[in-house]
Order: sequence, then structure tokens, then C-alpha cells
Amino acid sequence: SVESAAAAGASGELESSPASGTTAEDTAEGGTSAGTTAENAAASETAASEISEEKEQKPKEVIDVVMIGTVGGGAVEIFPTEEDAQARIEYLRFFEGSLMDPGAFDVEKTCVIRASKYLDAVEQKELIEKIREELLATDE
Repeated sequence: SVESAAAAGASGELESSPASGTTAEDTAEGGTSAGTTAENAAASETAASEISEEKEQKPKEVIDVVMIGTVGGGAVEIFPTEEDAQARIEYLRFFEGSLMDPGAFDVEKTCVIRASKYLDAVEQKELIEKIREELLATDE
């Protein structure tokens, strides 16, 4: 059952898989491929691990820049219309000076360019201008 398979894995009682001859320990150490996992599933395994054998693995701590937002430095928010971008600016203005201060921001057509509240005023202005220049740059 799923419960007994999970309990065996949690307690360290690792059994060999009848379909592949690999152990759960091998699986945990990256010893099986997606193909072996598929074989296990076909043999009615109750637990499986999907492990990639690629040499390049994601780091254990994946940093999501979207979740970090402007705290990570800056952000560009893109809207369908200029009116939507202006509405976002008005919304951000509501939080200026509060505990949820959005930092510096400006609008360029349908884009809202933001800089972290943790940068000083000069750094904020420079970052927003640099982002604006890159947004408007064209390849010649």
C-alpha cells in the first residue's frame, strides 16, 4: 500500500524494486532514470521518484526573482495598455511612505519600472533610467 511504502521509506527500510532491481536508496541518490520510474509504474509500484540524471542540476535553494520582487533591486511590470500601467502607478502611490512602501517607480508606455526601497534615491533614479534605456534600445 501507499502508506506502507511511505512508512518503509521514512523508517529507512529500503527494499529492492522488483521491476528494476534498484533500491529506494539508489533512487534517492539519483541512481534511476525516468525510464526506470516508468517501468516501476507499469509494475504497479505504489511510490516513485522522478529524478533527472542530467549533470546540471538546479541548486538546492532556488531563488525566484518574481517572489523577491523589487527587494532584489528592481522590476519591470508590463501591462496590456498604457491606461493599465497608469492605474498601477496610482495604486503604488497609495503605499508610498507606508510600511509597504513600493520604492521608486515610473512608467514608460505600457511598462511600470520599479526600483527597491532599499536603494538610496540616487541609486533608484539611476536604476530606473538604466532599465528605461535598455527597454527603449534598438539593435542597429
